[in-house]
Amino acid sequence: MKKIIDIAVDIILIAGVFAITDLFMLKVFQSESIWLELGIYIVFYGIVFGAKSGIMYLWKRKCCKKELP
Repeated sequence: MKKIIDIAVDIILIAGVFAITDLFMLKVFQSESIWLELGIYIVFYGIVFGAKSGIMYLWKRKCCKKELP
């Protein structure tokens, strides 16, 4: 069950990164350059999934401390 939730969260985050990238390209750069879009996608992907990894690390750390006497 946990694996299914993890996959669903990853799919939602990837869709969100695509949406943010498209919005950013249209509003800020007003360009359709594929290389610029790819670069921005990689940056946003790193930020979002880095934040997700950090949150998961802190969550696991918090849960493990409760189990210790």
